[in-house]
Amino acid sequence: MNKSAPSAPTQPKVSPTPDTTVDLPYGSPISGRPGFVNSPYAAKHQLVDVTGLPVGMEVKCPYTGKLFRVPAQ
Repeated sequence: MNKSAPSAPTQPKVSPTPDTTVDLPYGSPISGRPGFVNSPYAAKHQLVDVTGLPVGMEVKCPYTGKLFRVPAQ
């Protein structure tokens, strides 16, 4: 039985900038439907309810699981 030498522990990968959410796209407000937006990742008929959430807040698209930001209404 051939045993290889134990490898050194690996360090977790760290991105150079910890805040990777800076470049998140914004959803699109829907005219006549306050509190609802179109996710930049979902189909146009798949609305996302962001009622009461502040502008710029990071939210997860319920259809794709991808993150985007709440737009100004």
